Amino acid sequence: MYLNGGGVKKVVMLTTDQKLDRRIILEARTLCRFEYRVTILAAPWPEARESYDHEPFDLVRIGNGANETSRSRNFASPLTLYRIHHRLKKGGRFVQPYLHLLRSFFRGYLVDIERLYFRLFFQPAVQAGGAVYHVHDPQPLAAGWYAADKLMARLIYDSHELFAEQEFLAAEKRKWRRIEGRYIQRADRVITINDSIARELTRRYGIHPPVVLRNCESRVPWKETAGRDACGLTRRLGLPGDARLILYQGGLIPNRNLENLIRSMTYVRDPRAVLIVIGNGELQGKLLRLVKRCDLGRRAFLIPGVPQKDLLPFTAQAALGVIPYTATCLNTFYCTPNKLFEYIAAGVPLLVSDLPELRKFVKTYNLGWIADLTTPEKIAAAIDCAISGDEDLRNRRENAAEAFETLCWEEEEKKLISLYEGL
Repeated sequence: MYLNGGGVKKVVMLTTDQKLDRRIILEARTLCRFEYRVTILAAPWPEARESYDHEPFDLVRIGNGANETSRSRNFASPLTLYRIHHRLKKGGRFVQPYLHLLRSFFRGYLVDIERLYFRLFFQPAVQAGGAVYHVHDPQPLAAGWYAADKLMARLIYDSHELFAEQEFLAAEKRKWRRIEGRYIQRADRVITINDSIARELTRRYGIHPPVVLRNCESRVPWKETAGRDACGLTRRLGLPGDARLILYQGGLIPNRNLENLIRSMTYVRDPRAVLIVIGNGELQGKLLRLVKRCDLGRRAFLIPGVPQKDLLPFTAQAALGVIPYTATCLNTFYCTPNKLFEYIAAGVPLLVSDLPELRKFVKTYNLGWIADLTTPEKIAAAIDCAISGDEDLRNRRENAAEAFETLCWEEEEKKLISLYEGL
């Protein structure tokens, strides 16, 4: 297997994603277009509803019972542990508030997480036979390094966030820092999502500065491929024609300030403002109950998540896209979530919390408003301010369209190919 010249150029991506992150899909598509063969080894997902049959890459779900490794005794134990961990995502109404802590306790105190993910991924990774192992986040990093070492292949570590600095218990944080620190220095290249995290990884582990590959959307004309279900959200929800949709899209998980976002609609003065939340996650039931308790039946709507390929037509109907995160941890403090670039791609003005990377994008391209979003009252005041002027909204829509000319995947992928060609 060779990276340059003739022969096979085989890339094996390792990820614990169940629903594949857009970043992984776009990277894999780009590499395939440049004549790399890409296999994605991903975590089991029995509830999978998305199909990747028409993609140029191969997707293999580890533990699906289709190969010898999946049926072996050595593989059965870690697979069982993984499935127990996955089931901890589920729980009744009274368990939900403690799920995050339960899962962190499980990872921090009950299992050897490096060994668990190594045993899940190592044999399938070796069997896949890559010339490059492209590892997404630290969970499969040990398996990726050992597979690359065994086959004399290259290793790329793709850090989607400051993984060890999430809202974990102290024991789990220590484990992830140790795993990441042990293997990141062995990688041939490191990639991450923004300048702040690149600097922090460099400082923390003494590595060469990572290549920054932002989570931008593709310029593929989504308006021509949009599904019919996205058409006319205002009409579909029975809202007045002059309604102004305030949008949050993404995972409904703890520590994203979503409860305060919902409550803020009781304080928003502009009668045209309607909050739309698109996504799935463990907070879904709680947020629905909150809408009912606050009597927001006509001012706040929760819509189940839609496939990535159908998302932007929904996004584009919003008057304002909100990122209400507060700095609950260092990872969130430095975040640039996918929705930032989805709002830009759809030409939607932004209302964001005052976090350094979000501030940088909004200020540099004049995309919207930066505000203190820590309480429902402050969120409401910021929404009223943002949607009060038609001309301001129109100008920021135009700025987003202009920014998308450079903040798009077609620009970012040039760095990915340059990195691969330099291996």
